[in-house]
Amino acid sequence: MEPSVNRHREATDGETWQAGLEVAEERKRTLYGLANIRASSCRSAKLDLIPDPILPKNPNHANITGYPQAKEDQMAMAQVLAASIEGKWVPAPGQDGRDR
Repeated sequence: MEPSVNRHREATDGETWQAGLEVAEERKRTLYGLANIRASSCRSAKLDLIPDPILPKNPNHANITGYPQAKEDQMAMAQVLAASIEGKWVPAPGQDGRDR
């Protein structure tokens, strides 16, 4: 499992949402919402952020790598990352936030 993320890299909120929607559509995946987590929080959890630009549309795209294989371990890791969110979780348009 490699969650797909978008690094801010001076992008506006609108540009970040648009990039997320486009990546989700292109990869036929669900965009659940927006949360700000520092790369250092991922690294503290023994994960890494690997740049994976989708050019030319989204040079800020990256993947979080190092996720455990077991579902229960993935859920525990998700809780660690959720605790490091800066600000609020914002559900994607059409999402009510319960599917996280």
